[in-house]
Amino acid sequence: MREQKSGHVINLSSVAGHVVGAGSTVYAGTKFAVRAITEGLRKEENSITDMDLKPGIDKAYEGAIDAESIAGAIAFAMNNHQM
Repeated sequence: MREQKSGHVINLSSVAGHVVGAGSTVYAGTKFAVRAITEGLRKEENSITDMDLKPGIDKAYEGAIDAESIAGAIAFAMNNHQM
């Protein structure tokens, strides 16, 4: 598709990708995932590889919290919760 500079990706999901019903948590999660992955790939293909946009994307991540800090906060919360 990149070589020919055209093509289509067609993903089929479900209304469960928009509305979660009782008893359908996992199913709905997979349908949400189809939407999220498709949207993410569309954005990556159309913008992240564009070197003109790279400085702006790099700037957006400058203040991001590192994974170790997030993991530490989660571990703290799990170890210090009150029942």
